[in-house]
Order: sequence, then structure tokens, then C-alpha cells
Amino acid sequence: MAALTWYLTNNSASVGSDLSLTDPGTEATRSPTTGWVVGTGSTNRSAYFNDTERAASTFDATTYPDGSLDTTNGDFWVSPTALTGDFASGNWTVNACVRATSSATGQDGRMYCRLFRGPNQDGSSATEITAAAQTGSNTTDLLTTVTQNSSVTFNPGAFSVSAEYIFVQLAWERFGAASMTTADVNFRIGNASSLGSSVVTADFSATITTALSAAGASTATSQGGAVATANLSATAASTATASGAALAEATLSAPGASTATAEGGAIVFATFDLDEAGLSTATAVGASSAGGELSAAGAAAATAKGAATIASALEATGTSTATAEGAATATGDLSATGASTAVAEGAEVGGTAYASTDLSAAGSSTATAEGAATAGAELGATGASTATLEAEAVGGAPAVDEDEPTSVSEGPGGGMWTRNPWADQKRKKRRQDELDELDMLVIAQAAVQQLAADHMRRAGGG
Repeated sequence: MAALTWYLTNNSASVGSDLSLTDPGTEATRSPTTGWVVGTGSTNRSAYFNDTERAASTFDATTYPDGSLDTTNGDFWVSPTALTGDFASGNWTVNACVRATSSATGQDGRMYCRLFRGPNQDGSSATEITAAAQTGSNTTDLLTTVTQNSSVTFNPGAFSVSAEYIFVQLAWERFGAASMTTADVNFRIGNASSLGSSVVTADFSATITTALSAAGASTATSQGGAVATANLSATAASTATASGAALAEATLSAPGASTATAEGGAIVFATFDLDEAGLSTATAVGASSAGGELSAAGAAAATAKGAATIASALEATGTSTATAEGAATATGDLSATGASTAVAEGAEVGGTAYASTDLSAAGSSTATAEGAATAGAELGATGASTATLEAEAVGGAPAVDEDEPTSVSEGPGGGMWTRNPWADQKRKKRRQDELDELDMLVIAQAAVQQLAADHMRRAGGG
């Protein structure tokens, strides 16, 4: 789960003002100018209207925002997309960053807001989440050269959304009079100096119940504390990504000159296939788990980095690289064919990189297990190739123990194996310890999968 930050923009896809996950950048006055001429008055409130600088005469009541979205004038900001998932009980922050634009002669005021959810981008059929209007902090003696933030933080409690937008209904209250009738208050966007209008949500866990896909030069992305229960996919020159604390229960894929990636604390399990063809990269980065194959074909790379687990084959074909780096486990084949490299590097369970079957490379290739590495079966290389176990390695091709006698024999492809017959018992115990820890990883992964299934049942009402 992760909080979302939405930034106010100049755009208006529907009647309200659009929020975006992308920061507009350089701070500027919203265009069209949006806010109020406050004049010389010092009382009452006026509702926000999208793309409008409202007249001083609209400060005519104390009830704004009134709890009913204006679907004609757009008295609200609206989330970038409709969302499905769960917001945790936690703080929300609304930042209404403003300046005077035409005249700064002492005007004081503050923002009020309410939070809504609803199925339509224009605000129709929306339901209020807050119990009352929330009061922003004071702005005093506004200038044309300095931005002030009328900000409010509140906790509306936990709630769920199902293909629904989030709306922030707004109004402005005058409480200190300016000396000129042209005095105004207008919204600022862009957070280069941390003073653009924005909304920061409580932690959100998104549920993607159907395919998240993008075709062409596109991106299909699941960010933050996201759950994808179906396919996350992108075709052609595209990217399919699950980032942050992300969960993909089915396929994360991208064919062509594409990237399929699970980043951060990402878990991909069940019959998961992180698969790409062509000039592509299939990658699980960070504390990641791939329940099925991690593969890439062609001039490609198949990589598991960080504390990564690959429950089946990690493979790459052609001029390719198949790699498990860092605290990585490959319980099936770690292999590469052609002018390729198959590598298990760094430390895994109890300081090992573990391949339970073949670590192999064919052709002008290298098969390598480096660091405190274990090859559970054979470490092999054919042709003009090298098969190597380095550091405190154990398994089919053990490293030398300098304290005990050794023997040398010819290996496959004309290579030489160095073997220590006195270290077998030590190696067996070490490997059993590692297998025990691997079993614990598998059990933990199953527990996470069960938690995800329970979550999905709750989200589906079942």
C-alpha cells in the first residue's frame, strides 16, 4: 500500500479541474486563471468554478462547498482516473496554493473543501466521503510575488472504491479585507518549489480486476500498493510495469522491443510468466518474486535482481544474458544458449546463489556461480566455454578447500574440474541448511499468496 500524490494541472477533460500523478514542474498561475476577485469584502464564501476567476459578488453565503457537486461549472478537482481498491484509514492533505495576480492590497482568506467519490468524471452520482467541510489554514496579506498555501489535513476513515473517481469540492472564504476592488486570489500549479496545489491521499491498495494493457508505443503500469488480478500487458514498443509494493496474480508481459518489469517490493506468483520476445528485457527488481518463468528471447536479458526468487526457469536465448543477482534463488534451470552467459551472483539464502538443477551455457559461453554459491546439480558449459564456481561454492563443481587434499580431473568441453573429496560432508550440511531456508521462503510466499486471495475475496464481497 502507498499514498498517492495528485497535482493540480491546467487540464480539464470534463467539467472539473484535472489532477495528475505527474508534477507539472515549474510553479505558475493556473491557466486559464482560476480563483476569485475578492474585492474589499471581508465576509462570506464563494464556490470554486473550473477555469474561472469568479467575481466578488459571488461571495454571498457561508455554506460553500455545499456538499453537492456542480456538474455544470465544475466546483471540484478530479482524480486522474477511476480507481478500484481500498483507501486505508489515514490522513489526506489538500494543498490550495495561491497568490494575488492583479492586485495585492491586504486580502486574507482560506480554502474549504469536501471529499467525494463517484462513477462519472463529471461528478454526477457522486457520494460525499467527508462528514463536513474541512477548513484550510489562513493566508494573509497575499502578494503577487509569494505563494501561500491554505492547507488542510483530515482523516475521512477507510473506504473502498469500485471504478470510481475521487473529487475535491472547493470554496474560498474572505476574512480580511483588501483596499482595492481588483484584489484577487488565484491558484498555483507546479511543485518545483513545493508550492503547487495538490492532494496527498491516505495509503491506497489498487485492485485491477481485468487486463491492464497498452498497445503500440505505450505503457501499462500498476504503481504503489497495487494488485493486478488479471493481465498487466503491453505490446510493441511498450512497457508493462508493476512498481512499488505491487502484486500481479496473473501475467505481466510485453512482447517486441518492450520491457516487462516488477519493481520494488513486488510479488508475482501463481502461474506467473514475465515474458518478452525480441529486443526486450524481462526483469524482477528489488524484493521480487516470480512464481513462474522469467524469460527473454532474442537480443534480450532475463534478470532477477536484489532479493529475488524465481520458482522455475530463468532463461535467455540468442545473444542473451540470464542472470540472478544479489540475494537470488533459481529453483529450476539458470541457462543461456548461443553467445550467452548464465550467471548466479552474490548471496542468497544464508549467503548463497542457488540453482537446484543445471547452471549451463552452450557455445562461446560462460556458466558461472559467484560468491557463496550453490549448484544443486551440474554446473556445465559446452564448446569454447567456461564453467566456474568461485568463493565458497559447493555443488557439482566445488571450489578448492586449501586446508585439505584435492584431486584434478578433466571436465566437459576440455575444461578442468578441481574437486576436494574431503569436503563432501561439509558441503552436504551446508546445502541442507540452504534448502531448509529456501523451504521457509516458499512457505512465506504461499502465505503472502493466501493473504492476497483473502484480500480479493473481501474486495469482491465474498
